[in-house]
Amino acid sequence: MMYSLFPTPVFHENHKHLCERFNSSQNDFKIVSDTLLDKGFELIKRMGLKTNYNNLKIKDIWLETFKEYSNQEYHVHYNSLVSGFLFLEVGKDTSFPIFCDPRSNTLLYKDINELENKDEVSAMSERVNIKPQQGDLIIFPSYLPHMFTVQKNNNILRFIHFNLHDKL
Repeated sequence: MMYSLFPTPVFHENHKHLCERFNSSQNDFKIVSDTLLDKGFELIKRMGLKTNYNNLKIKDIWLETFKEYSNQEYHVHYNSLVSGFLFLEVGKDTSFPIFCDPRSNTLLYKDINELENKDEVSAMSERVNIKPQQGDLIIFPSYLPHMFTVQKNNNILRFIHFNLHDKL
């Protein structure tokens, strides 16, 4: 018997239609926020957490615009269940998120065993890069360390960053 112990689920799906809704008028933001809550709730249930959909709230939400030299250092989001990004505008060769394995002990194996295929995501992957496209919605557990690479050009990367929490 084989178990997958301690997996970290990440939701990644394209919702390009939300970009058009978000950019069209403030009245359409309800559709965007409902989608964030719906997909966030799916991930929370997949994580095995007990919560009621009606208690789930957007705790924080902000718009980020990256230009040349923009980046984010590794960080996590405290006091939230899940966090995420909705990519509204993705220029050519812009910055992208990198997720780091939250299990610090995997570093013990780093020098002992080289990964068979470094391009393939496995249980021993130290980091995972996701190159976003316009409309990509990525939702992940808030404890998952993540960062954005340094933007090396002046092309625009614009995205909504948000945190969801269960109202206590």
